[in-house]
Amino acid sequence: MATQNGLYSVESKLRKLPAKPSDGYTYFCTVNSSYDTESWRASLREKELSGEEGGALTVPCHAPTPLENFTLTWAFSRADEPEDIFTFDSRTGHTSNRWAGLARVDQNHALSGDGSLHLQNLRNKDHTGTYTCNFSAPRSRHLEHTCVNITVLAADRSLTAGSSWLWVIAILLAALALFIAALILFRKMKAERSAVSKPAEATEMQAVQTETKEKMESRQKAVI
Repeated sequence: MATQNGLYSVESKLRKLPAKPSDGYTYFCTVNSSYDTESWRASLREKELSGEEGGALTVPCHAPTPLENFTLTWAFSRADEPEDIFTFDSRTGHTSNRWAGLARVDQNHALSGDGSLHLQNLRNKDHTGTYTCNFSAPRSRHLEHTCVNITVLAADRSLTAGSSWLWVIAILLAALALFIAALILFRKMKAERSAVSKPAEATEMQAVQTETKEKMESRQKAVI
């Protein structure tokens, strides 16, 4: 049933082929008017890519047919909602890049249907996820979902593990140095206390001996 504006809502479903996303099949859906005077087209493509941490990667996206007056949008998502990171309006030439310095799209290539996203300085925790390219034009839309996995090289893993062990060794050496310093300080203080106590003991012994001698002399005088 048509709406008040004479528009219809059409829904169509297509079962995807049993293939890996890396095979890169493109699915098309085309709706034609009764007299073939107007048509609407939508297309979808899914694939997978992998890159290395610290390197660069190009996420391809190509419109299957020439487009005019379109908007190109790139979005990125992990487990949360997609976030628009780049937009380009072919009518005004206006661009918005939230990942400036990390991602870019060649505008001249985009005008010819190549909206590939060029990434650099890749990091596993920040750039692993799903990138969605959306070419949107009057009566036409093309989507590409690309699952990107940024891997850490074995050498980097070894370096990270080695750095962790170096930190552990450094902490242990620091603790050992503190223990040795405390032990030396304790022995030094003990020696100083011993040196102070010895003269006092000698003075006390001398006083006792003098007192004993005086008592003996007094007794001898009394006997005489």
